[in-house]
Amino acid sequence: MYDYNQALQYYNQALLIWKESDGNDEPFQMAECLNNMGCIYEIEKCYSKALACHQQALSIRDKFQADLGSSYNNIGNIYLCIGSLYNNFCNFYLCLGEYNAAIENYDYAYKIKSKSRSSQDPSLATTLRNMALAYEEDGNFIEALKYYKKASLAFASIFSATHTYYIEIQEDIQRVSSLMESKIIE
Repeated sequence: MYDYNQALQYYNQALLIWKESDGNDEPFQMAECLNNMGCIYEIEKCYSKALACHQQALSIRDKFQADLGSSYNNIGNIYLCIGSLYNNFCNFYLCLGEYNAAIENYDYAYKIKSKSRSSQDPSLATTLRNMALAYEEDGNFIEALKYYKKASLAFASIFSATHTYYIEIQEDIQRVSSLMESKIIE
Protein backbone atom coordinates (compact mmCIF):
# COMPACT_ATOMS: atom_id res chain seq x y z
CA MET A 1 0.00 0.00 0.00
CA TYR A 2 1.09 3.56 -0.59
CA ASP A 3 2.01 5.91 2.24
CA TYR A 4 0.38 9.10 1.00
CA ASN A 5 0.98 10.98 4.25
CA GLN A 6 4.72 10.33 3.99
CA ALA A 7 4.69 11.41 0.35
CA LEU A 8 2.90 14.64 1.27
CA GLN A 9 5.50 15.33 3.97
CA TYR A 10 8.30 14.90 1.43
CA TYR A 11 6.54 17.13 -1.09
CA ASN A 12 6.07 19.82 1.56
CA GLN A 13 9.77 19.61 2.45
CA ALA A 14 10.67 19.87 -1.23
CA LEU A 15 8.46 22.96 -1.60
CA LEU A 16 10.24 24.63 1.31
CA ILE A 17 13.65 23.87 -0.19
CA TRP A 18 12.63 25.13 -3.65
CA LYS A 19 11.17 28.32 -2.21
CA GLU A 20 14.52 29.06 -0.58
CA SER A 21 16.52 27.98 -3.64
CA ASP A 22 17.97 30.30 -6.25
CA GLY A 23 17.80 27.67 -9.00
CA ASN A 24 16.38 28.68 -12.38
CA ASP A 25 14.17 25.62 -12.65
CA GLU A 26 12.52 25.96 -9.25
CA PRO A 27 9.14 27.21 -10.54
CA PHE A 28 8.74 24.18 -12.77
CA GLN A 29 9.74 21.82 -9.97
CA MET A 30 7.37 23.57 -7.59
CA ALA A 31 4.52 23.27 -10.09
CA GLU A 32 5.22 19.56 -10.56
CA CYS A 33 5.40 19.06 -6.79
CA LEU A 34 2.08 20.88 -6.28
CA ASN A 35 0.56 18.84 -9.10
CA ASN A 36 1.64 15.58 -7.43
CA MET A 37 0.31 16.75 -4.08
CA GLY A 38 -3.00 17.56 -5.76
CA CYS A 39 -3.15 14.07 -7.20
CA ILE A 40 -2.59 12.55 -3.75
CA TYR A 41 -5.30 14.73 -2.23
CA GLU A 42 -7.65 13.68 -5.03
CA ILE A 43 -6.98 10.00 -4.30
CA GLU A 44 -7.70 10.68 -0.62
CA LYS A 45 -10.91 12.52 -1.61
CA CYS A 46 -9.68 15.80 -0.09
CA TYR A 47 -11.00 17.71 -3.07
CA SER A 48 -10.63 21.26 -1.76
CA LYS A 49 -6.95 20.63 -0.96
CA ALA A 50 -6.47 18.94 -4.33
CA LEU A 51 -8.06 21.86 -6.12
CA ALA A 52 -5.90 24.37 -4.22
CA CYS A 53 -2.71 22.50 -5.17
CA HIS A 54 -3.69 22.18 -8.82
CA GLN A 55 -4.66 25.86 -8.97
CA GLN A 56 -1.29 26.85 -7.50
CA ALA A 57 0.47 24.65 -10.04
CA LEU A 58 -1.59 26.25 -12.80
CA SER A 59 -0.68 29.72 -11.57
CA ILE A 60 3.03 28.87 -11.72
CA ARG A 61 2.75 27.17 -15.10
CA ASP A 62 0.67 30.03 -16.47
CA LYS A 63 3.31 32.56 -15.42
CA PHE A 64 5.95 30.65 -17.39
CA GLN A 65 3.61 29.34 -20.13
CA ALA A 66 4.57 25.75 -19.36
CA ASP A 67 2.40 22.60 -19.40
CA LEU A 68 -0.90 24.44 -18.95
CA GLY A 69 -2.87 21.55 -20.44
CA SER A 70 -1.86 19.23 -17.63
CA SER A 71 -2.94 21.73 -14.98
CA TYR A 72 -6.30 22.43 -16.61
CA ASN A 73 -6.90 18.71 -17.02
CA ASN A 74 -6.24 18.08 -13.32
CA ILE A 75 -8.50 20.94 -12.24
CA GLY A 76 -11.22 19.60 -14.53
CA ASN A 77 -10.92 16.17 -12.92
CA ILE A 78 -11.35 17.70 -9.47
CA TYR A 79 -14.48 19.56 -10.57
CA LEU A 80 -15.88 16.29 -11.92
CA CYS A 81 -15.35 14.69 -8.51
CA ILE A 82 -16.75 17.67 -6.62
CA GLY A 83 -19.83 17.82 -8.86
CA SER A 84 -20.53 14.14 -8.25
CA LEU A 85 -19.93 14.59 -4.53
CA TYR A 86 -22.47 17.41 -4.30
CA ASN A 87 -24.94 15.30 -6.23
CA ASN A 88 -24.53 12.58 -3.59
CA PHE A 89 -25.15 15.12 -0.80
CA CYS A 90 -28.33 16.12 -2.57
CA ASN A 91 -29.62 12.58 -2.73
CA PHE A 92 -28.98 12.26 1.00
CA TYR A 93 -30.85 15.51 1.76
CA LEU A 94 -33.71 14.42 -0.48
CA CYS A 95 -34.06 11.14 1.44
CA LEU A 96 -34.13 13.09 4.72
CA GLY A 97 -36.86 15.37 3.41
CA GLU A 98 -34.55 18.40 3.60
CA TYR A 99 -35.69 19.73 0.25
CA ASN A 100 -34.20 23.22 0.45
CA ALA A 101 -30.75 21.79 1.22
CA ALA A 102 -31.17 19.28 -1.60
CA ILE A 103 -32.18 22.00 -4.07
CA GLU A 104 -29.32 24.26 -3.03
CA ASN A 105 -26.79 21.47 -3.46
CA TYR A 106 -28.28 20.26 -6.76
CA ASP A 107 -27.95 23.82 -8.04
CA TYR A 108 -24.33 23.94 -6.93
CA ALA A 109 -23.63 20.51 -8.43
CA TYR A 110 -25.20 21.63 -11.71
CA LYS A 111 -23.04 24.76 -11.84
CA ILE A 112 -19.89 22.76 -11.19
CA LYS A 113 -20.80 20.04 -13.68
CA SER A 114 -21.71 22.56 -16.38
CA LYS A 115 -18.19 23.99 -16.13
CA SER A 116 -16.46 20.64 -16.36
CA ARG A 117 -18.65 18.52 -18.62
CA SER A 118 -20.00 18.61 -22.12
CA SER A 119 -23.51 20.01 -22.55
CA GLN A 120 -24.32 16.57 -24.00
CA ASP A 121 -23.46 14.82 -20.72
CA PRO A 122 -26.64 13.11 -19.44
CA SER A 123 -25.64 13.79 -15.82
CA LEU A 124 -26.45 17.49 -16.35
CA ALA A 125 -29.99 16.64 -17.43
CA THR A 126 -30.28 14.16 -14.56
CA THR A 127 -29.26 16.84 -12.06
CA LEU A 128 -31.96 19.15 -13.44
CA ARG A 129 -34.47 16.33 -13.13
CA ASN A 130 -33.39 15.68 -9.54
CA MET A 131 -33.86 19.38 -8.73
CA ALA A 132 -37.35 19.16 -10.20
CA LEU A 133 -38.08 16.13 -8.04
CA ALA A 134 -36.93 17.99 -4.92
CA TYR A 135 -39.22 20.92 -5.79
CA GLU A 136 -42.07 18.49 -6.45
CA GLU A 137 -41.54 16.69 -3.13
CA ASP A 138 -41.53 20.10 -1.42
CA GLY A 139 -44.88 20.92 -3.05
CA ASN A 140 -43.50 23.69 -5.26
CA PHE A 141 -45.03 22.46 -8.51
CA ILE A 142 -44.31 25.62 -10.50
CA GLU A 143 -40.55 25.30 -9.95
CA ALA A 144 -40.76 21.52 -10.39
CA LEU A 145 -42.39 21.95 -13.78
CA LYS A 146 -39.81 24.57 -14.77
CA TYR A 147 -36.91 22.21 -14.00
CA TYR A 148 -38.60 19.17 -15.52
CA LYS A 149 -38.96 21.17 -18.74
CA LYS A 150 -35.29 22.19 -18.62
CA ALA A 151 -34.35 18.55 -18.09
CA SER A 152 -36.63 17.55 -20.97
CA LEU A 153 -34.85 19.96 -23.32
CA ALA A 154 -31.49 18.64 -22.18
CA PHE A 155 -32.54 15.00 -22.63
CA ALA A 156 -34.08 15.82 -26.05
CA SER A 157 -30.73 17.18 -27.23
CA ILE A 158 -29.02 13.93 -26.21
CA PHE A 159 -31.54 11.12 -26.73
CA SER A 160 -34.30 10.24 -29.18
CA ALA A 161 -37.96 10.65 -28.28
CA THR A 162 -38.18 6.88 -27.78
CA HIS A 163 -35.38 6.72 -25.21
CA THR A 164 -36.39 5.73 -21.67
CA TYR A 165 -35.04 8.93 -20.09
CA TYR A 166 -36.95 11.12 -22.51
CA ILE A 167 -40.18 9.18 -22.01
CA GLU A 168 -39.81 9.29 -18.21
CA ILE A 169 -39.26 13.05 -18.16
CA GLN A 170 -42.39 13.54 -20.28
CA GLU A 171 -44.30 11.47 -17.72
CA ASP A 172 -42.85 13.66 -14.94
CA ILE A 173 -44.05 16.79 -16.74
CA GLN A 174 -47.52 15.30 -17.21
CA ARG A 175 -47.73 14.24 -13.56
CA VAL A 176 -46.75 17.68 -12.22
CA SER A 177 -49.07 19.42 -14.69
CA SER A 178 -51.92 17.22 -13.43
CA LEU A 179 -51.02 18.00 -9.82
CA MET A 180 -51.07 21.71 -10.61
CA GLU A 181 -54.47 21.42 -12.31
CA SER A 182 -55.94 19.49 -9.38
CA LYS A 183 -54.63 22.13 -6.98
CA ILE A 184 -56.33 24.87 -9.01
CA ILE A 185 -59.62 22.95 -8.95
CA GLU A 186 -59.47 22.58 -5.15
